[in-house]
Amino acid sequence: MGTYILVLLQEEKRLNPKVSICVPTYNRADSLRRCLASLIALTYPNVEIIVGDNNSTDHTQQIISQFPTVKYIQETRQGLSFVRNSLLAACSDDSKYVGFIDDDESLAPTWVQDMMQGFSDPSVAVAGGPYRNVYLGVLPDWIPEYIYPRSFQERSEIVITNVFPGIPGGNALCRLDAIRKKCVSFDTLLGRTPKRSLSGEDNEFFQQVTEPEYTYAFVYHAWVYHYIPEERLTFRYIVHLNFWDSVSEYCHRKHAFIYWGKNLFKLFVHSISVIFSLFTFNRKYIVNRYLKLVRNVGYLYGPLFKILQGSR
Repeated sequence: MGTYILVLLQEEKRLNPKVSICVPTYNRADSLRRCLASLIALTYPNVEIIVGDNNSTDHTQQIISQFPTVKYIQETRQGLSFVRNSLLAACSDDSKYVGFIDDDESLAPTWVQDMMQGFSDPSVAVAGGPYRNVYLGVLPDWIPEYIYPRSFQERSEIVITNVFPGIPGGNALCRLDAIRKKCVSFDTLLGRTPKRSLSGEDNEFFQQVTEPEYTYAFVYHAWVYHYIPEERLTFRYIVHLNFWDSVSEYCHRKHAFIYWGKNLFKLFVHSISVIFSLFTFNRKYIVNRYLKLVRNVGYLYGPLFKILQGSR
């Protein structure tokens, strides 16, 4: 009888390999509650949920205490990449996959099963899906589409590719054996901090895990709801986001200094463009020109930022 039960348990693990879902958080207690409620409702039978708290000063711990099955860790080094690396280390030894979800998201009960369809091809190491933005304020018409898309097209296909398809850091599932085999971690130079919206560490991580021997899967029907609060719909935040996104681009781009010279030239061109745009009295056009200038400034600041970070 004992042997029979053991065989059944082993078969269950084979059919439903363990998935660790990692959620980094910082001072978003109410958003985290919504995220954890959706994770608890997942219908996949073999999941562990791990929250990494990055020095939250709000009521995050009280929220987590309402979910007794959630594993809780703390990371005192400030920055998203530090937390994600600690979350990776906290995954159970018998976990086969690791999922990355952000604390300002929620997902469908079948998210894990939907994502797992991407791994029907054994060459796939990383699967991802799209964001479906939910704006908690009025989305201004001057915010460019590349920052906050205004529409969402439902699709049901799965695309397998060896070219990075732009998998978002907050909607991904990865094979842990590939991560452990290569000893891959998130670049701590990049990744958001409370003062800097640095990015690109997730793209770099997924590419290091996958290339060159594996492939990617983009599962279009495995989307997550991404909640955008009102304070992230302001001109000040959009400028901040573009500046640090461009700094990040410099930090992880190959032959970055060649493009630095090009951005120096573009700085002059875009400065003139901004001045002329003022005479159009078209707010959307003026903002578009100005954000291009901001991105030039961010890229030019990139070398100094790396020097300052390296001296710490």
